[in-house]
Amino acid sequence: MNKKLFTNRFISFNMSLLLVLTAVFSSIPLHSVHAADNASVVANIVGEFQDQLGDSNWNIDSNITIMQYMGNGLYEFTTPTQLKAGSYQYKVALNHSWDGGGVPSQGNLTLNLANDSYVTFWFDYNTQSVTDSTKYTPIANDKLPRLVGTIQSAIGAGNDWKPETSTAIMTDDNFDNVYSYTAHVPKGDYQYKVTLGNTWDENYGANGVKDGSNIQINVTNDADITFYYDANTHNIWTNYSPILTGLDNNIYYDDLKHDTHDSFFRNPFGAVKVDQTVTLRIQAKNHDLESARISYWDDINKIRIELPMTRIGESPDGNFEYWEIKLSFDHPTRIWYYFILKDGTKTAYYGDNDDQLGGVGKATDTVNKDFELTVYDKNFDTPDWMKGAVMYQIFPDRFYNGDTSNDHAKTLSRGNDPIEFHNNWNDLPDNPNNAGTPGYTGDGIWSNDFFGDLKGIDDKLDYLKGLGVSVIYLNPIFESPSNHKYDTADYTKIDEMFGTTQDFEKLMSDAHAKGIKIILDGVFNHTSDDSIYFNRYGKYPGLGAYQAWKEGNQSLSPYGDWYTINSDGTYECWWGYDSLPVIKSLNGSEYNVTSWANFIINDENAISKYWLNPDGNLNDGADGWRLDVENEVAHDFWTHFRNAINTVKFEAPMIAENWGDASLDLLGDSFNSVMNYQFRNDIIDFLIGQSFDDGNGQHNPIDAAKLDQRLMSIYERYPLPAFYSTMNLLGSHDTMRILTVFGYNSADPNENSDAAKQLAEQKLKLATILQMGYPGMADIYYGDEAGVSGGKDPDDRRTFPWGNEDTTLQDFFKNISSIRNNNQVLKTGDLETLYAQNDVYAIGRRIINGKDAFGTSYPDSAAIVAINRSKSDKQIAIDTTKFLRDGVTFKDLINNNVSYSISNGQIVIDVPAMSGVMLISDDGQDLTAPQAPSNVVVTSGNGKVDLSWLQSDGATGYNIYRSSVEGGLYEKIASNVTETTFEDANVTNGLKYVYAISAIDELGNESGISNDAVAYPAYPIGWVGNLTQVSDNHIIGVDKPTEDIYAEVWADGLTNSTGQGPNMIAQLGYKYVSGTVYDSVYGSVYNSVYGVDDSGFTWVNAQYVGDIGNNDQYKASFTPDKIGQWEYLMRFSDNQGQDWITTSTLSFYVVPSDDLIKPTAPYLNQPGTESSRVSLTWNPSTDNVGIYDYEIYRSDGGTFNKIATVSNEVYNYIDTSVINGVTYNYKVVAVDLSFNRTESNVVTIKPDVVPIKVIFNVTVPDYTPDAVNLAGTFPNATWDPSAQQMTKIDNNTYSITLTLDEGTQIEYKYARGSWDKVEKDEYGNEFASNRKVTIVNQGNNEMTINDTVYRWRDIPIFIYSPSSNMTVDSNISTMEVKGNTYKGAKVTINGDSFVQDKNGVFTKDVSLNYGVNKIKIHVEPNDGSVYGNDQGRITELTKDIEIDVIRQENNSGSGTGNNNTSTSGSNSSSTGSGSTGSTSITSNISNTSNTSNTIGVITKNGNVITLTLDAGKAKDLIVNSKDKKVVFDITTIGEGQQKVVQISKDILDTSAANGKDIVIKSDNASIALTKDALNQNQIQNGVNVSIKDNGKPNVTNYVSLSNVVDITISGISGNVTLAKPVEVTLNISKANDPRKVAVYYYNPTTNQWEYVGGKVDASSGTITFNATHFSQYAAFEYDKTFNDIKDNWAKDVIEVLASRHIVEGMTDTQYEPNKTVTRAEFTAMILRLLNIKDETYSGEFSDVKSGDWYANAIEAAYKAGIIEGDGKNARPNDSITREEMTAIAMRAYEMLTQYKEENIGATTFSDDKSISDWARNVVANAAKLGIVNGEPNNVFAPKGNATRAEAAAIIYGLLEKSGNI
Repeated sequence: MNKKLFTNRFISFNMSLLLVLTAVFSSIPLHSVHAADNASVVANIVGEFQDQLGDSNWNIDSNITIMQYMGNGLYEFTTPTQLKAGSYQYKVALNHSWDGGGVPSQGNLTLNLANDSYVTFWFDYNTQSVTDSTKYTPIANDKLPRLVGTIQSAIGAGNDWKPETSTAIMTDDNFDNVYSYTAHVPKGDYQYKVTLGNTWDENYGANGVKDGSNIQINVTNDADITFYYDANTHNIWTNYSPILTGLDNNIYYDDLKHDTHDSFFRNPFGAVKVDQTVTLRIQAKNHDLESARISYWDDINKIRIELPMTRIGESPDGNFEYWEIKLSFDHPTRIWYYFILKDGTKTAYYGDNDDQLGGVGKATDTVNKDFELTVYDKNFDTPDWMKGAVMYQIFPDRFYNGDTSNDHAKTLSRGNDPIEFHNNWNDLPDNPNNAGTPGYTGDGIWSNDFFGDLKGIDDKLDYLKGLGVSVIYLNPIFESPSNHKYDTADYTKIDEMFGTTQDFEKLMSDAHAKGIKIILDGVFNHTSDDSIYFNRYGKYPGLGAYQAWKEGNQSLSPYGDWYTINSDGTYECWWGYDSLPVIKSLNGSEYNVTSWANFIINDENAISKYWLNPDGNLNDGADGWRLDVENEVAHDFWTHFRNAINTVKFEAPMIAENWGDASLDLLGDSFNSVMNYQFRNDIIDFLIGQSFDDGNGQHNPIDAAKLDQRLMSIYERYPLPAFYSTMNLLGSHDTMRILTVFGYNSADPNENSDAAKQLAEQKLKLATILQMGYPGMADIYYGDEAGVSGGKDPDDRRTFPWGNEDTTLQDFFKNISSIRNNNQVLKTGDLETLYAQNDVYAIGRRIINGKDAFGTSYPDSAAIVAINRSKSDKQIAIDTTKFLRDGVTFKDLINNNVSYSISNGQIVIDVPAMSGVMLISDDGQDLTAPQAPSNVVVTSGNGKVDLSWLQSDGATGYNIYRSSVEGGLYEKIASNVTETTFEDANVTNGLKYVYAISAIDELGNESGISNDAVAYPAYPIGWVGNLTQVSDNHIIGVDKPTEDIYAEVWADGLTNSTGQGPNMIAQLGYKYVSGTVYDSVYGSVYNSVYGVDDSGFTWVNAQYVGDIGNNDQYKASFTPDKIGQWEYLMRFSDNQGQDWITTSTLSFYVVPSDDLIKPTAPYLNQPGTESSRVSLTWNPSTDNVGIYDYEIYRSDGGTFNKIATVSNEVYNYIDTSVINGVTYNYKVVAVDLSFNRTESNVVTIKPDVVPIKVIFNVTVPDYTPDAVNLAGTFPNATWDPSAQQMTKIDNNTYSITLTLDEGTQIEYKYARGSWDKVEKDEYGNEFASNRKVTIVNQGNNEMTINDTVYRWRDIPIFIYSPSSNMTVDSNISTMEVKGNTYKGAKVTINGDSFVQDKNGVFTKDVSLNYGVNKIKIHVEPNDGSVYGNDQGRITELTKDIEIDVIRQENNSGSGTGNNNTSTSGSNSSSTGSGSTGSTSITSNISNTSNTSNTIGVITKNGNVITLTLDAGKAKDLIVNSKDKKVVFDITTIGEGQQKVVQISKDILDTSAANGKDIVIKSDNASIALTKDALNQNQIQNGVNVSIKDNGKPNVTNYVSLSNVVDITISGISGNVTLAKPVEVTLNISKANDPRKVAVYYYNPTTNQWEYVGGKVDASSGTITFNATHFSQYAAFEYDKTFNDIKDNWAKDVIEVLASRHIVEGMTDTQYEPNKTVTRAEFTAMILRLLNIKDETYSGEFSDVKSGDWYANAIEAAYKAGIIEGDGKNARPNDSITREEMTAIAMRAYEMLTQYKEENIGATTFSDDKSISDWARNVVANAAKLGIVNGEPNNVFAPKGNATRAEAAAIIYGLLEKSGNI
């Protein structure tokens, strides 16, 4: 790891609040404090410039380019002459050898010279770093940084604070401008700085500040520490991380690791067989975890299980610890697992990475992604002819016409549609999507035929054989109305256009004679509607299902029960295509439709079996099936299908069409193989070079490392036989042609240049090299090898270009497939990634020890396949030490048989630009190693370990490996040992050592390693004793531990040195002795728990005290919790507890205290059934003195065991260490201060899988016009875009709640009723994959999913304003166009264009002329390549909009005054003249002058009274009012439940233009409309404001203070939504405590009243709030209290804030006022105070992850400026300090009041200097305002952690001081 990666910093405080500076724990081994000198190593610079120095290039034996050793591992070489300008490759060779590949071990370094130059090279032996003077300039020696400070004398580096004496000089060992120095630092507190050179002229302190303050470091134990200085930023840090010695409620995420691709972490690699043991390990920072568990979901048994893991040891360097579990499974299944890690109160989850590709995972605060593990049938296999085959897919109609007599065997396709016959073989397929476009000549019908047939395939078998093909896959050939035949009309017949059954049998026979197998395509999910079975058009004799339905009885047809036909004649069809009626699934499976199952599977001549043996001669039948849309057919159908076909042909394979992870299909009970579209996509992404949509999904460029991760993901998920038989395709009938994906299309003038063709063919060749070198069936889509191009369906089904083939490309394919077919190692050799960096990817294949990957015997062989996508040649150096021995030779069979060999553990290969290599080992080489040594025995000694083993046949030597944990992390400690014994004297007593041995022969072939053997060298312990006596009559009590108990130990050579003997463990053991008088009288009565076995010793660690002569003394104590006799002793071990030496046993008596009254019994509530957890709650106990704690006990049928203890204020516990299906008994024991115990009742519960209530919430674009649906793989609605309609929560949020089984994996998307209205990404493009989620229990059997939709397919652009036909005043000369469109859109408005740089809103000003203005808006993609130049996609994203805006003429003489204005106090009215129900009224218009006037017309309809405002009069009143608010009082317009005011648009416009608010005042409420309250683009003619009185609400737990008021605002024409909140006032009755009164709205989705807020004006009897949506509102008084605050100083404020829903309890009854509050918790409180809604988290902070409960709150607070974080961290789980809390509170106060912070400076608190500089003025302002107060003695305690009570108090103060309470 580069030192620059030390970016995170951890800061902690010791008890004196001294700053302890630490750095992120690194995996870099520390440099030795006194490193051994390596001057004897000879280092040479070698490369392509040596010839300019009088040498030969790449000469490792050179004496000219030897580097000069400068000391401390540094080497330097300066060229004696200038090197010529140019580019050169170079590296460093050691000791004139390529051993280890040189430095760097993989790849060369590049030197670029613009001019002739001298060049200096540097090499650091310790770090293996290399650089040169073109890249790096070191600090001059006299200015090298050095440590100065009180640390100098401690580390022996000169006099303190004397830079001129400092020898702690830092060096740049990695040549990255980060300088370091390592020293052994004794325990203590130190200060230091860094100076440049030996003076103070330039020095840096804390935070890298020049002349800055001293840096403090508190070293808690002696430690080797590396100090760092960054010469660029001047930052200074260390790698010191205090040793973890206990629970710190923190888990170090950066140190967690599980890597499924590393056999140490998961062994064996990949899928495992039933009953095979798999070992899973996870790494953590040493001593970090309290516990580790694994949680896994069984996909078949539908059960989740959690199991504990075991700590197995630590890494050799002591930096990490490892936890392990071994699992096996007794049935085929797919397992999804993650790890649950705990340290005190902190829980972390470690699962798969975000891409869920396996490999290294990711730590999160909540359950995120699972790792996948496939368990398959131990007997599962595939036919040998599949493994490594070359397959060829044929679309029969387009391959070759071998029989012209059947060309017109049919004339009609579906129904009465004609077939379009193509007499020109070279025509392009007709694409009816292009109908109406220039040049289109088709008939617009999806049916065109080119006359290809089975005879044509038969005629070309020799061609295919010459191509190397051994398997042919045929697209469907059975009778069908289409050319693709996926709409079967008759499964029993070959389609007439293709030939006859006899043609089929001949093709099969002829193919088999040439060694070619045939795979048929079976479509058993649906049939054609124009089929003998459905017979919709009546073309077939007999009664089809549809005909029978039309006759009124579907059962009259023998096929009637195959289909679901509705009463209206509609029927279930495949993806909405009515041409493809779906076979019914009865009780979840098509197999339950008996007649269908018999026809396809069960009958003697069932379709599945018949075509494998149509005439009784197996040679005339096909060899297997490819099954269409297999994942849309029930799995048991396929298991029966497999059983059926295997009765005809044993191991006849089934290949699944599955575009994703098919592991669940490959468990051994159905499918053998899968169409590996993942392989295709991965290869394309590696070679594509740009983002591209090929019609099936988005491709984005990846590098070789990502390619390897993806391919390895497939490798590890699929069973080995299936993986070696996967159909590795580059194209198919469902995908764009591969050449066109790579940029060439012969029919497109924009893509058919020679250059485009050459580049595309180069990429195809690259893909083919890897495909032919990779395990699996290498599949060629017909014509790809001949240069056929084409877009997506139907263009990908062009005809084979017979006579016009690209013969060069064909020859390439023939050569590559020949290499594959002639070398078994490329078929069934094992697989290993050898190189995956940037542009080059290389794999290795081996058949060694005479066996292939399946144990089949073949001659030894090896291959290396590499591809290079770069436009320049690449030379790669591959480390072969774990692949093959030295001396193995190869030839590159595609590049002139160039020879290569392995030497010094590596092979250096030249990979041509845009090409590849296929190296095959030369014949006859011995790659068979001896057997691994057996019977390895280790003997632990004092300072040594002796090993012995049995001789291995053929071995000439042995390699010795050593680790600190079993199963991996081995380091070779000895090579080529010739004896069968070995002594390892390089050990440290007291540590664990794990040994393994391999055997090597004379050629260097090395066996695998032996079994592990474990040793613990140690000093012999000679004596233990001097155990001290505890005083008798020890009084029992929680605060009465025993006095310290001492004992001594002597081990010669260990304890007789000064200080603690390293690795000595001392433990105190104690136990209660039953059967005493005290036990019978007291202990069993007062202190015991029934059913608990406490007869054994409890052990606690003892602490080293000091030296007593040659002995080491230790001490410990314990707190007895029972009255009676106790025994104790001390034990010692210096070999990690393998052996213990104990003292004698002593005893003492514990006597009662004065308290012999037991607590009352807690009542344990019956828990509900949950999966993998038990949630306990109980009612608290009481006691005469006080409850100390609660103990939780559990039994699974035997004795009870204590599993947890919680404090006296906690009345709940969640037990996650349970297994589903196991019955548990629980009880809770209340313990008082004298350990008097009272048990609760016992509850019994069996955790099990239960349905989970899953809440899907989605935020959609604000312009979403209609309902939103959730579509996907849901059990009751599979991919139906019109099902599962969601409920609208607010303007742009929808929700739906479903019940789903835990562990269910769902793929889904959001749509609006049809696939034409499906969600898109921010570019308006298809998503690369569906949304995916695994259902888990997040608590209370619930799960919440929050998503965001970026765009909709049918709305590429939306215009908010202006609206069409809008009229504006004459003085408006410009208008803003506001719209919303996709990222990368080119928007043109009246000829002016711009490109939208982000998804979302845009604005553009346009000028207006008098009269009608046409605003023309056009949008289209700016870059079509983003969409694969797919015209269909581009058309979807192209749209034109035209809007008319009318600017009024400038008539200067016109007036706008009201001709009917009356003076103040006047009242005019008129009566109706012949009309009914219409009256002109006088309504009070309240303003400063109290004017009243006639303002409109009233209409009454039942209980609804509508006032239509007179536009002229209302506008005059608005214009002439001097008040900002114009109130229209409608209380007097009549009596009715609902009152409506109709306001025309010009009234609203006048109000907005004059800056006036319109207030509608009704009987029980009023509403104020500001000028920008409504979305103006939605207002066409005006709005109706409705206030409806729904009477008193029916509520419990609340006191109702108002009627329910239903407020709505609707458009006179069209919907209207709020652009911002509107102010609403409700009349309320008198409250007991107005502070606890708030407005609530009724949520119809949840049927609950939900808190809104508001401000009470007691004098007027009203409450005012801001309404954000239309709803029913009411005012309630809510009195909330908690059991634990009765005597708390903050009781009142807590209750007020809880009643206002600003603070919440930890439970419904417990607030826990004295518990510290975290930064996240306080932030959430502040947001509730300010009524700020959460926002979707966008990743600003490294310590906040999406999905954390607080993530969206953090986002909202950050955007609002409430929190700032400290750079990259928000520290959400840190307890908030008082000064931090004050700072956040003051930001909230400023938002509430617009207060501006004063520059006060110092506070008046006595500890003012302890307040951080950044916080001092904030605290001073808060104190001045009275928001915060000091503690007793005027102490503010700024660094003290705030409690929940204090948090409530400060928030109450904010409300009070801001006038909001």
